[in-house]
Amino acid sequence: MIDVKQGKVITFTQGVEKSKSFSGFILVGKGEKGENCGELIPVFSCQKCHKVHFVKKQCRQKSCPDCWEWWVTNTTRKICSRLLHPKARWLNRGKRLVHLIISPDPTRIWDYVDPVTGRFNVNLLVQEALEYLSAKSNGEISGVFIFHPFRPNERYYEERKEEMEEEDENPEKELKKWEWIRSKPNWHDYVKFSPHLHFVGYVGWLQPPEEGEKFVYKLLKNREGKYSGIKDKRDVYAVVYYVLTHTGFPKDKKNFHCYVWVGNLSYNKFRVKRKKEKREGLRCKVCGGYLTGWWKNLDSFFRNWLKIHKFWLFPIKWLKLHVLKAENIPFQIKINVLEALDILEGYKPPPDKLLLAHN
Repeated sequence: MIDVKQGKVITFTQGVEKSKSFSGFILVGKGEKGENCGELIPVFSCQKCHKVHFVKKQCRQKSCPDCWEWWVTNTTRKICSRLLHPKARWLNRGKRLVHLIISPDPTRIWDYVDPVTGRFNVNLLVQEALEYLSAKSNGEISGVFIFHPFRPNERYYEERKEEMEEEDENPEKELKKWEWIRSKPNWHDYVKFSPHLHFVGYVGWLQPPEEGEKFVYKLLKNREGKYSGIKDKRDVYAVVYYVLTHTGFPKDKKNFHCYVWVGNLSYNKFRVKRKKEKREGLRCKVCGGYLTGWWKNLDSFFRNWLKIHKFWLFPIKWLKLHVLKAENIPFQIKINVLEALDILEGYKPPPDKLLLAHN
């Protein structure tokens, strides 16, 4: 097993030392939560009755054990909308939309390791893989490279009593494989550091790999068992989703990009205008009124009902007293506004029954 931090090949047998063998890479979803992720936070209040509504905060980070699936789903949508955009198809007319795996010669892994920091250079791997595929193709290749640091190791196959079949030939089966690995607290015991790239994009005819080259690539068959490319839109989504479920990243780099666009689909050549999604107005769980931002609504309440501007400049006890003394405010609104002021003082949120949705 390669320990790229110490710069030598050794075999680990005990707990803590195993983490060093991955050069700091972890599997998506096996890191730490973002700040306050999972906590209830006040976000909305009702314009009619002023009841405060809470949501469960999401950090939406790929490292988070709770949010990684959201990240995979959202990133899949972004990648596929770019791959399947009408302009992208037009720019790459005459080419196949394919899924292939490209791996460096195992003896060349050290070429991508910084001798000073011990870090694995993913950018250099992508650059050389692009040059290799471009040389093999009869035209420009365009699409997305997705980085994978791991493959299942021998212990995985022994424990699950599976044969070491060709990787990624059956995405549904592979998904179950990685679900099983992810479910283990000691997941790193079932993988080996084997950096490689998945490419989903447009290519022309490709010359077959030859012995002794820096890389080897494998073109994966479509659902029909042919190499003619991915033709069904649903299959594109399925492939991209599957590939993203077991990508990886350095533990100490939260902003590490697991995928890179190349060719005429790269960001500096191809831009997609995103349409703003229209959302239906959220309704109050108590009275059915429309919801708005709770701070904005509280400010509106004090300005319109009590003629107090910039309420946050006044002591909370003083504000509560004015709310209680006011005779023109309906009783239920008083109760709800007082609850909102309690929240400002740091009181705990209400029970889950008022939980709206993820933010």
